[in-house]
Formats: sequence, structure tokens, C-alpha cells
Amino acid sequence: MMTTDLDEKVVKKTDKYTNDKDEDQVKLSDSIYFYRSKKMSNNGEVYEGTMHSKTYGTRTIAVKLVQYSKQNLEEASILLLLNPHTHVVSIIDADVYQGQFKYMYIAMDKCHSDNLRRFVENRRKNEIPFNAELMIDFTKQLFTGIHYIHDKLVIHKDLKPDNVFLSLDQKVLKIGDFGLSERVDSRTRTIRSSKGLGTDGYRAPESFESGFPTSQKTDIYSLAVLIYYLWSNGRHPFGNEKDLWNHFMKNNLNMNLDGILLPDADIAKDLLIWMLQFVPRNRPIIDQVLSHQYMVPNNVKGLLFREFQETSESLESTEQSLLNLPHFKNETFHVGINATEKGNIQVSSNSSSRLSNLILVAKMLQEHQKIKMASHLSMDRTLLHDDIYIFWDKKLSHDPFTDIEVFEGRTNEESSSSKPLAIKVLRGFNKLVLGAGRTIVEAAKSIQSLPFHPNVVSIISVGDIRNQSGLNASYVAMERCHSGTLEDYVLERKRNNVCFDFKLALEHSIQLVSGVYHLHTHGIIHGRLYARNILLSLDMQALKISAFAFGRQKLYINNSSGEVFDHGVISFQSDVFSLGVLLYYIWSNGCDPLTHDDNRQFENYKNLNLMDLQIPNSKLAQHLLTKMLEKRPSQRPTIKEIVDHSYWNSIS
Repeated sequence: MMTTDLDEKVVKKTDKYTNDKDEDQVKLSDSIYFYRSKKMSNNGEVYEGTMHSKTYGTRTIAVKLVQYSKQNLEEASILLLLNPHTHVVSIIDADVYQGQFKYMYIAMDKCHSDNLRRFVENRRKNEIPFNAELMIDFTKQLFTGIHYIHDKLVIHKDLKPDNVFLSLDQKVLKIGDFGLSERVDSRTRTIRSSKGLGTDGYRAPESFESGFPTSQKTDIYSLAVLIYYLWSNGRHPFGNEKDLWNHFMKNNLNMNLDGILLPDADIAKDLLIWMLQFVPRNRPIIDQVLSHQYMVPNNVKGLLFREFQETSESLESTEQSLLNLPHFKNETFHVGINATEKGNIQVSSNSSSRLSNLILVAKMLQEHQKIKMASHLSMDRTLLHDDIYIFWDKKLSHDPFTDIEVFEGRTNEESSSSKPLAIKVLRGFNKLVLGAGRTIVEAAKSIQSLPFHPNVVSIISVGDIRNQSGLNASYVAMERCHSGTLEDYVLERKRNNVCFDFKLALEHSIQLVSGVYHLHTHGIIHGRLYARNILLSLDMQALKISAFAFGRQKLYINNSSGEVFDHGVISFQSDVFSLGVLLYYIWSNGCDPLTHDDNRQFENYKNLNLMDLQIPNSKLAQHLLTKMLEKRPSQRPTIKEIVDHSYWNSIS
């Protein structure tokens, strides 16, 4: 179990950490060991280790040993905050132990022995031709990782090739070493640095000032130096004389970006010039970097963030022209390729990947554009509570059956930390009693009290609406996700002939299981785990469980009346069944595991069919799904047993 409050952790009492059978093996906890002879890094005490589990067996990990200090505690807490993400080094455990001195260890997933610098240098040494497509892919991965880190209000402060690691197959980049990282209150906040200065040759100019003010734009500068290193096959934008780097960067002299080896180098250079602006306020934020024309495919049109900032006068005409673009027609994304091209894409994994990225980028831009337009063009807004605004003329959805409407909203409009919201308005339906006298609004408040989880939609505020027009309703303000659902996402990929990506499917399934585990361990039954109730984050990187109108605490389910919905008695076991259907839906590219009659009643499901799985180790996956889809609720596994199933170990 990962430590969440290291400052209060009790130091272990024993001084004996060596295993009697192997003096090289050092025991850190009941399940974690490291080996003195297997040092993995020359820039710190990082060793190969092992983690032992009755469920997963033994697997190799990396263990970083540091002195017990406030700064190292902060690094561990930041890693925990950022965990998990594909492009951030994953932490397994962090704790303190007492030997001759008080130490601390951070156990992490093991990466490849080569960091990004060694990877590039080894390719040059072995005369491997420069691969532009690979470097662009690495760039997108780095930008995605920094976007996530900045979205969590963290500044890395030491971005360089040595602190970027590769997965064991050398296909996935992971940002690591958060020893100098700091947290901020908002994405535009500037703070006085209380830690180190970063690394020479990658430090932003402002870092040369005493007690320098740092912000996320400090990372943008370092990121640009790192990206040029990739795009130029190992060169530095301020020359190859290391002793002169600080002088040139401090004084903004001798910058040369002519070594870019990518197609459309002039456009790529424009992006780096923007990121390397001497004055921090002139640099883009990571969202703007992602929307620069070099990062967006040519056939993805629409208003880019940089253009949006610089041409705000023509918002209304721009909104109209955006909706008239072919790929946003009727507010739906259409890929501008003909049938022949689609046929070619089906047989090319690289083309499929590019098409998949195209759809993701286009949808992300479309959603951000919708949010920007709502904030700037809304003529009918109301302050609901403290700093929460609703935009009545910017409706996201309407359910005619329940009369529940969802509108665009925002927190603290005047602040740089303002965040977009989706605000659900309940008229009359909010009075529906769910059990033990609980209404939907009261159930939403129970969800609001939960700790944050990256795969569960956060509820920000719940309250009543009473205005001069006599509207009497309730609202639930939630984090703004993408307006499309998991069902929309799967269907759209199939419509555009995007090949099935089993790695993405496995990542999505792990996210869903993690979200349900979070709910169940806090006593919450969802009750409606369907693909249309699973949303995607705005950056399209994470699935988020939504639609909590029917969720409630265990206390109000296990009562004498036994709440009944259209699929029978709602319970933790019924959530497990629905989760099984969802996992099969993801793993089979949108198929249904159940043959059932037209009324779709829970008790009438029959003829289980699990033959369309498209993931590795399908037999083991079938074993897990068969248990989850057991007709008798008492025979289904708990969410803990699902997490401990051997399938997850088989794909790790």
C-alpha cells in the first residue's frame, strides 16, 4: 500500500534489513527488496529491486534511496500526486527506514537502463539513421506528460534528457526525477523558488536570478531545449561548448535552431522560438504548445489557442466559421479522407496510429474551443455559489426522460486559476427518493465528499437554484470532461476504420477497475456502469466514471426495503456484473457479451459469449469475465478479488 502522508509515517524499529540467505539483498518492507550490487544509475542511489506478492508473484522494480529530508518527502508526495500516468514514472511505494541513519526509499516501476540521452547517443554511436517519425512521437509523449504534470499544478524544474526514461521496450517515454519540483496554486502562478536551480544548459534565464521567480513557463523553456535535442539528433540550441551555455542562455545570445532534421523544419522552428522566449510571459503554456500548427495535423482545422489569444475581437464570426468546417459539421468530427485512403489505413499500423492521434487531437481542440467560446460569448450567466458560474445559453445536453439538463460553467471567472465545469440542473427529478429518505442531491453530496481519483468525475459543488424567474431546482457542478462518452469514442474509431489498439484497451480497462475500486472501498455503489456513463478527460488521456444520480452509500442499500431498479437489486455485486460487461466491451472493440431478449431485464441475460476478445492472454481474461458475469450475485468476485486476479499480472 502506498504511503499518502509520509511526514507522519512511523520509522521502522528494526535495524536488520539483510536477508540471511542473500547478503546482497536488502529488505525494505515485507514485500520490497533491493540489491546492493545492482546499481542502475550513476547520478544517484538507484538500485534494481524486487517486489513480492502472493497474487502477482515476483517482479523487478527500481528503488531510489535518499536521505530522509523535507525535500525528498516532497518528491515522494509529488510522485504520489501524479501517479498513475503513462508518461510519468510510476511510484509503487514510498517509506522511511532506519539503519545507521534515517533513510527513505521510493520504489518505482523499472524502466530501461538507458535514459533518453543515452538512447540518442547510442543511436548516433551505432550510426542508426535519424528517425523523424520516432522523434515526433517522442515529442508528443513528452508534451502529453508535461500537460498532465502542469494540470496537477506541479512545476518539474529539472527537465533534461537525463531525467526522461524509457519503458523496457523503449517505446514509451516517462518523465522522472522530481527532486526539485514544486507545487503552485494555479497554472499561471509565479513563486519564489525554495529549491535548487535546475541543470546548467537546460535552466531558463530567470533561474540565474537570486531567489528567481518560477512558474510552469520555466518548464516550457527547458522543454524546448530538450525537444531541440531530439529534433537535431543530440545538438544544443546554444552551441556545443558546454562551458558557454550559461553565459549564452543568461544573456539570450547565440541561439541557433538550424539543426532541426524534421519535415517542415521552419514551422517546427517557429514553435521552439516561441517556447524559448527570454521573457517568461511571452512563452506559451503547454496547452498552446499542443495546439501549435506543427503539432496539429494539416487536415485538423479550427481555431488554435495561440490565434485565439491574439485575435479575440472576432469571436462571434470565428465561432460560426468553426461550425461550418467540414470535420466539425453538426458538431461531429469527420476525417477528411476518401474510401480508398480508409482502406489503406486498415492495413497500416503506422497510418492507423496517425489517424487515431488525428481524431484525439481534433476532438481535444474541438472541446477546448467549445469551452472558450462558452466563457467569452455567453450572454446569460448566473453566479450559483461563491465563485461558480453557469452559462444558461450554452447547453451541453438534455435528457428528455428525466428533464435533466447540463450546461457549461466555470469557477472564479476573474482568476487565472479558473476551471471549466459541467453543471447538471435537476428540476423536480431532484426530489426522487433513492432510499432511506435520500434524494439524488443528497447522494451527489456523498460523492462530493470522496477523495480525488483520476478515474472518477469530481463533484465540485451541490446546491439549490432560486432566481427571479421562479426557477426552483438543484444543481450539481462537476469537473468538465469531454462531452463524448466511451460509447461515442469506440463507435467513432470503428466508423473511421481505426485499427483496434489492445494497449489502449488494456490501459482503459485498468483505469475503470481502479475507479470502481475507489468507489467500492469508500462504500459507494454506482448502479449504472454503462459505456454511455463513462466520460473521457478533456485531454482524452483518462476514462472517468460519471452519472452518479443513482449512486449511493452502502448504508442506504443494505436496508430492509431493498431498493429495486430496472435491472434488479442494486448492490456491489451488480456493479461487478456491469463492470464485466464494460471490460468485454472495451476488450472486444464494442461487442456485447450477452445474448438477451428484448426487454433486457437483468434476470433474463443468458448465453454468455466471450469469443470476440482482441487482447493478449484472452483465456485468462475469459476466466476473469466469466466470474464477473456469474448470474448469481453471491458467486461474483469482489472488486478487491478482481484487482488481485492473475490476469493483470500476466499483462504487466
